[in-house]
Amino acid sequence: MMILECFKSMYQAFIALFNSAPTTVNSTPKDNSATNGNSHLPNQKSPTELLLSYYKSTRRLWPPIIPHSWSQAGSSPVLGRVTFIFGQDIDELRNETPTDQLSGWTAQLDLVTRDVQSMMHDGLFLTCENVKRGENHVRQTHTEGIGNLYNRCYTVTSSTWSGYLNVCAATVKPIANFRLHHLSADKVFTVAVGNHESNRVYSYDARRPEDNANYLYDDMPMEGLWPWPRKEDGLKAEEALKLEGGDGDQGGETEQEETKEDEGGRNAEGDENGLEGEVDSFSAWEEEDPLIDSWRN
Repeated sequence: MMILECFKSMYQAFIALFNSAPTTVNSTPKDNSATNGNSHLPNQKSPTELLLSYYKSTRRLWPPIIPHSWSQAGSSPVLGRVTFIFGQDIDELRNETPTDQLSGWTAQLDLVTRDVQSMMHDGLFLTCENVKRGENHVRQTHTEGIGNLYNRCYTVTSSTWSGYLNVCAATVKPIANFRLHHLSADKVFTVAVGNHESNRVYSYDARRPEDNANYLYDDMPMEGLWPWPRKEDGLKAEEALKLEGGDGDQGGETEQEETKEDEGGRNAEGDENGLEGEVDSFSAWEEEDPLIDSWRN
């Protein structure tokens, strides 16, 4: 009898211990912070970060192209690296749209250069003349978290830079319809530039404009595919300052003009001529602004 009671007590203790153990079924916490249908677990990468990671991984598959003409006296040339990420609709990338739901293409332009300074100072322009057509091809990849991607691959070279352009989409049509002149500064999502010591000299991210920085040329307007700073940005800032100054100093300017007229200063006709001169020079400045996309059919 005592033995039976002992076994019964042990059984009850075992059951109690089993019931107190934590369950593992559906124990993964849910992320309810997002309501736009693109929610993901805190420890998972977002769709856009997954795509950026994919492009980063492809860079390892393509060794840099270093023309023999770059080598001098048998020594290896000093190289910097420039990487652009483009999107046909960068708002979709900002909004973390899954790759298989993107309406168009995305692209990575990965270059090495023997002259980072000139590339940034003089502008970066990519045309059909830079493409080695015999190396163009398309391939299909499958990556966890992204799925199937079609990759249209170009090899591009110039006298001072060389590298690869990889245009991707979940279906064939966007990359089949892609043309080089579709790349433009307003379709740039991110840019990273490193010098020969792999130190960052330029950063651009459409998601975080407050972090954009040009560590070589500061606020100098840039041309070609460079997204920032642009001449248009300086123009907008100048217009904003003029508007602020006009609203804030309107009364003072009127009094000064009256004083000048009383003292034999400029007359109304002279002021109008001066204004016309400003407008004319402003229009000429606009006409001199180079096209973002240099390639034409």
